[in-house]
Amino acid sequence: MRIVAWNILHGGGPRRTAEVALALAGYEPDVVVLTEFRAGRGGQLRAVLADLGLEHQRSSVGEGGVTAGVNGVLIASRWGLRGVEPGPPEEEGIGAKWVSAGVSCGGRWGEVMLGGVHIPPEAGTGRAAMWAHVVSAAGAWAGGAAVIAGDFNTGRHRVDERGSRFGSVAMMGRLATLGYVDAWRAMNPGSRARSWRGVGSVGGAGATRVDGVWVSGAMSGCISRGFLGVEAMEAGVSDHAPVVVEVG
Repeated sequence: MRIVAWNILHGGGPRRTAEVALALAGYEPDVVVLTEFRAGRGGQLRAVLADLGLEHQRSSVGEGGVTAGVNGVLIASRWGLRGVEPGPPEEEGIGAKWVSAGVSCGGRWGEVMLGGVHIPPEAGTGRAAMWAHVVSAAGAWAGGAAVIAGDFNTGRHRVDERGSRFGSVAMMGRLATLGYVDAWRAMNPGSRARSWRGVGSVGGAGATRVDGVWVSGAMSGCISRGFLGVEAMEAGVSDHAPVVVEVG
C-alpha cells in the first residue's frame, strides 16, 4: 500500500491544481490524503484521482453542507471506503479538519482504518480539541490495522525543527504510547529533512517537518519505504512536500 499525504496550499490554483495532479500521478499512490483541499476547485483533482484508479473518495468539505471555500481534507483510495467512527469533531470550526473511513484493501489486513487530519497551527482555534480527537481515534483503532495521516503542525524538538518551539509534542508521544509509528521517520531515522518550506526560500526561517503518516503497531513491521517529495515543494507546487510511505 503506497500512501501519499500532502498539504496542497489552499486547494491549489489555476496553475498549481494541474501540477498537483501531475505530481500525484507520478507517485502512483494507492491511498491519498490531501489537506487544505477545497471543494470549489477540487473537482478537477478528484477526477484525476479517479482516473488513476482512486475512485473511492471521502471529503470533509463540499459534502454535508460544509462551505466549499473552507480548507478541508480529502481521502481517495484504490479500494472501497466505509464510513467509521469516530466521526468529525463537534467543536465549531474544526469539523473540516478530519475525515475517516475503513479501507477495504483485503490481503493481510482486510480493512485498514484511515484518518486524514489537519491539526490547526499553534495559534489556531481548536488545536487542543483536534489533537484530542486524533488521539481518541488512534486509541479506538489501536488493536488493528490503522493509519492516521496529514498535516500535524507538530514535530519533535530539535529534530523536526531547529529549536524547541513546537507545542503539543506530548500528543505525538501519546500516539507512540498507543503503538503508532511515524512511518517516514522509521525509514529516515537520522534525517533533518523538512516538509514545510518555511518563510522565504525553501529551507527558510521556521522550516519544519510537520506532515506525516502514522501507522498502528499491527502495520509497523511492514513499513518498506518513506520519502518526501521535496522536488514538488522546491518547484512551488505547494509550500509543503508530499510524504510518500509504502507499507506491506
